[in-house]
Amino acid sequence: MEMEMKLIQKEIKAKRDFANVAEKLCEVVQKFNGKVFNKRLETAMREVYPIKIEQEYFWKSISITGYIEDRMVQSDDVDKFGYHNTAYIKDCHIYVGIIRDAYDDDKRIVADNICEKIRSTAEYERKMADKIEEQIARIDEIKADCKRIREERNRFNHEVASQIIQYFNLEV
Repeated sequence: MEMEMKLIQKEIKAKRDFANVAEKLCEVVQKFNGKVFNKRLETAMREVYPIKIEQEYFWKSISITGYIEDRMVQSDDVDKFGYHNTAYIKDCHIYVGIIRDAYDDDKRIVADNICEKIRSTAEYERKMADKIEEQIARIDEIKADCKRIREERNRFNHEVASQIIQYFNLEV
């Protein structure tokens, strides 16, 4: 369970890191408000947080994705060959997503629309970090629920004929 705890702590840290720099990202975006959209915005934002901006050609939109650079954890224990087990968090991205109306018809940046999406993503990531922390505090209870549900599902699948499950769409 050591690696799982390290991974979940790394995930929480990554979510909080993005949430903590969201306002700095917005400050950078505000500096480009009204300027013609180009790669300089991405370059300036990368000084705050590693991101990628892709221009979408519909609805005057852009797509922003943040990258979690430090996503690896190592076990404290060594294996029989003298190596530490290594694992990585599942998702190494923070998806700010597609931001419609990120620029106007003249391709001039509308900073408020971009900042609104960055702030909402930061709030979502903050809430997810809180939720994960709350659930990790009661992980034994969650594991017990999972075990109980699996046992009930297995009992149900064993007792009910597969034809009944299929015809009446009773798959669990």
